[in-house]
Amino acid sequence: MIRNLIQRWLGVSDNGPARHAYHIDPSDDHDLEHVTTSIWVGRAGCLCITMADDTERVRIHLTHSGRLDIAVRKVWKCDTGAMRLIGFY
Repeated sequence: MIRNLIQRWLGVSDNGPARHAYHIDPSDDHDLEHVTTSIWVGRAGCLCITMADDTERVRIHLTHSGRLDIAVRKVWKCDTGAMRLIGFY
């Protein structure tokens, strides 16, 4: 359990650390450049996403900034208020 907490804090997954990052510009028209392994949220707010293996939109209400370990293929502009988003893969 402690190993998992340390890995999560350091941004390391079971497959190793993320090797690439890019700024996410939410869009209602286009999927992300790459499916993420995690997303850094620089400013809290709503995050409207479609998960990597799904077609449904999900809205997450974030109360603080930080990293989310989620595989996302789309961040919707509509209903997304969270800012300074960085995708890792």
